[in-house]
Amino acid sequence: MSLCDLVDRNLEFVFDVHSNLVYWRHNSKPLWWDLCLTVSSLFFFTRVCEHLSLLVHGKRRNFSVLIVLSIICMLLLCRVLLAAGVLSQHLVTHEELTLNLVLEFYCYVYIIAELCSYTNICNYRKKQHEIPDRVQEKEAAQQLARKNKQEDKDVSTLGSLVAVQLILTAQLSNTYENPFIGILTLIFGMRVFLKFMRFMVVHIKRHPRNFYFILFKFCFLCVDTVTLMCIFELGIRIGLRSQTEYGSTATCMLIIIVMSGAFLHTVITQVPPNTV
Repeated sequence: MSLCDLVDRNLEFVFDVHSNLVYWRHNSKPLWWDLCLTVSSLFFFTRVCEHLSLLVHGKRRNFSVLIVLSIICMLLLCRVLLAAGVLSQHLVTHEELTLNLVLEFYCYVYIIAELCSYTNICNYRKKQHEIPDRVQEKEAAQQLARKNKQEDKDVSTLGSLVAVQLILTAQLSNTYENPFIGILTLIFGMRVFLKFMRFMVVHIKRHPRNFYFILFKFCFLCVDTVTLMCIFELGIRIGLRSQTEYGSTATCMLIIIVMSGAFLHTVITQVPPNTV
């Protein structure tokens, strides 16, 4: 038991080893909020596992209004409770505050993109119902090409699911220096490298003359890459004691990300969905 526990069990001190500063805060977080964060984190993690399973089987995930609303509600609830004074600021260092804003911005960007993608898919399916059942082989091939193009425009929610989990686990632990950031960073990085592989091998090959489509994919790849860099620089670094430890840890994580992303890309492209 520390002296802080004798004075006030909700009084916490945080020492920033990089700037040699000591922060103190009064943790007045209610129990119901901890329970809400725990249940939400478990829900989002099950959705992440579901998406990974679909990726391995070479399938597309279906748009889920429940997942989108859950992400929006949790992000807005965190901000509303903080602004209303129900919750106190759980992050103290500038690095963690910046990372939290970056992850929130990333989630909103992907939510907007997913809603736009879902609208386009609905319009495409509506047009498909108007086509007669019996078509010639040439028309069938054109329909398959249009279907592949439409599926390529689909936006995955795996990145936003991992990002909102990083935010919620930081809320739960009052810092990004927690046991969950390692595995969540590996999953996020694996998805980024998988998108890079598909951008270079699949999308450019399928749509070599579609400049706007390639630009669309490249912009989202840049957003994912920059976000991954922020997680490494603002999240992983704060939990390590020296530059050498950070360099070795970051190198090992990048190797795992590259190998797992390449393996997942190989499974998706070479294993037929009906044989898995």
